[in-house]
Amino acid sequence: NIKPIYNDYETPDFEEDDGYKDSSPQRRFKDHFDDIVWWGFGKEIERATYPNEAFKSSNYLMFPKSRRSYMCFDLDYTDSASAWKACKLPEPTITIVNTHNGRSHIAYELTTPVYWPCEYNKTAILKKPVAYFKAIRFAYDQQLNADRSYNHSSIKNPFSNSWATTWVDKAYSLKEL
Repeated sequence: NIKPIYNDYETPDFEEDDGYKDSSPQRRFKDHFDDIVWWGFGKEIERATYPNEAFKSSNYLMFPKSRRSYMCFDLDYTDSASAWKACKLPEPTITIVNTHNGRSHIAYELTTPVYWPCEYNKTAILKKPVAYFKAIRFAYDQQLNADRSYNHSSIKNPFSNSWATTWVDKAYSLKEL
């Protein structure tokens, strides 16, 4: 069930200044979302609102369906936030840690988004970048011992107070990953 938060007459001001510089990784993360963001308090993604409401209120966010600007991994084991080091992988742009159990999400920002097949753009997708993205993601899943049942379409909200988040101002091409 979809639970809209606002009626048409209750449109909030979602352009408020959040204090992030235009070129910061936090700003780039926020800017890559669409005008409506799907989110949830738990892993159930059931609400759709303007971005600022989602960033302020949610614990989980759903990435836009039409493109992937981040490659994200769910590491369901204790002390997983530094697993990339042991695997000799690049440093993630975002590391989001559950401080209660040490499990984490790590995400690599892409310099160029990969446009993804969905109901809005099935015919305009280049298949090679999608296949390349999936091949890299599969290899990282294996190296990181990431959760293979993770759908890669949602992420812990890095702005939520429920998690400890580390940001690194680095984006990667698929080739660099």
